[in-house]
Amino acid sequence: QSMANGQVSHNDLDAFFRDNFRRAFPDVKQYQLNQAPLLSILAAYPGVLPSSLAAAISGETEDKWLTKLQPLFGALLIKEGNGYKPFHRELTAWLQSVGRSHPYAVGPDGRQKIVEYFLGLLQSANWPDVPGEQRHLILSRLPVLLKQSSFWNDFGALIEVAKRLHKNYQYQEEHLVVMRLLELAERNT
Repeated sequence: QSMANGQVSHNDLDAFFRDNFRRAFPDVKQYQLNQAPLLSILAAYPGVLPSSLAAAISGETEDKWLTKLQPLFGALLIKEGNGYKPFHRELTAWLQSVGRSHPYAVGPDGRQKIVEYFLGLLQSANWPDVPGEQRHLILSRLPVLLKQSSFWNDFGALIEVAKRLHKNYQYQEEHLVVMRLLELAERNT
């Protein structure tokens, strides 16, 4: 039932998403095994996630990653530039809400996987070899992702992140982390 002002209700969107997922993934167990982990990464990422980066985070080859998500292209995921994103912001909320999307809900581990992958790259010897555009993308998204990860309330972990950011990048992305460190330090004094 649509709302009177022309907006679509949550129930309508839920039904639309559920119908699309049922068509694309009639075998729920296979979906949970193959697509849900990849969708958890897409749902957690703020913005368009380049397929090469998504594949690296998920530990898949880019071809395998794209093959696993093929049933969602066009209907639920859209391509923008060299990456993908959910076609509607409400799809992200739906996927992350077990009550609305069961059995197609994705777990909260996508954000943690992204943060751990980014932090691993920052401290690796391979960091200087990461193409500049990808480095900028990683570093510009890291503070936003950190805010919603387990690291955000861990003073020691944030100190390490701040050190890595300062060592590897001289732009404003470290500002958010440094401000959080100051806030946590004030609480602990």
